[in-house]
Amino acid sequence: MEVRIGESNLKNIFFLARHAIRHLRNAYMHRYYLFDLFDSLKYMNWLNLGDDLIKIESVLLFQNHKIEKGMCLPEPKKRFGLDALRKIVKVLDGLDESTIARIDVNVMSSINNTLASYKTHINKNADEKNCIYATEVNRLIENRFRDEFAGQSDTPVQLMPKTVLEFEEYLNFVRSRKSVRNFNSSRKIEIAEIEKAIEAALETPSACNRQPWQVYVTQDMELVYKCLSFQNGNRGFEKTIGTLLTVVVDKKSYFDPTERHQPYVDGGLFSMSLIYGLHARGIQTCCLNWCATREKDVGLHGLIKLEKSKEIIMLIACGYADGGVLVPRSQRKSSNVFLKNLDL
Repeated sequence: MEVRIGESNLKNIFFLARHAIRHLRNAYMHRYYLFDLFDSLKYMNWLNLGDDLIKIESVLLFQNHKIEKGMCLPEPKKRFGLDALRKIVKVLDGLDESTIARIDVNVMSSINNTLASYKTHINKNADEKNCIYATEVNRLIENRFRDEFAGQSDTPVQLMPKTVLEFEEYLNFVRSRKSVRNFNSSRKIEIAEIEKAIEAALETPSACNRQPWQVYVTQDMELVYKCLSFQNGNRGFEKTIGTLLTVVVDKKSYFDPTERHQPYVDGGLFSMSLIYGLHARGIQTCCLNWCATREKDVGLHGLIKLEKSKEIIMLIACGYADGGVLVPRSQRKSSNVFLKNLDL
């Protein structure tokens, strides 16, 4: 017996098949969450520091920040910070001299300055109730840092009473920044210019001042094109990009997976500061988002020899643009839609 399928039935079959394929594709892409889970468990822990410099510096900065910010409260406690001090001393006591020598000089300087000020604070508030506490603080600091203190501590510092830049000037500055997709490829950016922009971007806040970011730069056109091949948003202007930055954050800077979102927060803040720093130097940019498949992510990691613990936040195309180059206006929404007053 001949079975005939009507046109409407065929349409229904195609419709159902198409949706089934979409659902299967979405289910397949959900495996990325598993990759993120495994990466978080593997890299976001401080259980064993070993000689891993990223973890060591992150722990030291994390504990140091607890003490430093404790001295900046409206009414600093007479007794605080001993647990953080003990952890700093424990970490340093567990390292050999060659590892300590590799720690960034500014990290050690920050600890020395903070503890010098902390010691003064504790001794100033010492009384019968907390004399034992003060004795322990003094013992730990003097035993571990007796040779390091030099001069007067420079923390905490007083907040500047007034910013130098007027708001209208700042508003004009941020509004003048646009994403450029037509660079003058004959003009090369000096690496020193990028270094100056990074110097400004280092003032970006990060979780407990851990500063987990790094910037990888290339001006080798072959390598630029290879890097861009892993990213989907540069088609049509890739040949005008003479300088490419890759902003990354090391997941080993975070103590456990409760901080799983923090790399993107810290990395995003830093990226915007970097872009404004470049803009202030007259360098135009285009943000190239990193919505890549696992395969492309692994591919770029391998190409530029990134450690697996380093999360790619974004790529930034950089260059100079001639006057008259067209850019999208990119009209913003009304500002009142972004603020929700919880008191009303």
